[in-house]
Amino acid sequence: MPNYKTIKDYADKTEKTRMIDKLLLLRADLDKEIPQKNGAETLLLATWNIREFNSKNRINESYHYLAEIVSRFDLIAIQEVSPDLKALERLMDLLEDNWDYLVTDSTEGDEGGSERMTFVYARNKIEFRKMAGENVRPSAVVGYTRSGRKLESKSVFPARRRFQNLR
Repeated sequence: MPNYKTIKDYADKTEKTRMIDKLLLLRADLDKEIPQKNGAETLLLATWNIREFNSKNRINESYHYLAEIVSRFDLIAIQEVSPDLKALERLMDLLEDNWDYLVTDSTEGDEGGSERMTFVYARNKIEFRKMAGENVRPSAVVGYTRSGRKLESKSVFPARRRFQNLR
């Protein structure tokens, strides 16, 4: 469960009450949709493309909702994380001490937008085996236009990681 101690620091009582009410509704919805963690019996995985995760326009309240969702899984791959990890650190501050993360390097060029993939995981369920890598496929000609111009495909596959389920 996320750390909600920071909610008491919100000065506006109406905002605080609204946030608590929304968190309780979110929690009830998640209880219906996501299986309960069951010790060593389950490993709950997710991927989540959070559009503009590092947006400067993201309000503090939203991090509480993100933390509530992330905490329902054992391992979650979050996409669209920029090189600046302030938003990720804010999210991690709201999760229990049992949580940690790994980030891939930032993608280069127009295709990647300098974004990266982040693996947020529960340390009591996941252990990394000290090996990481990514596969980058070089440009390939996939066809030609009517005027004879080459059409190229460039792909970067997400980082491949080895995980071990702790038992």
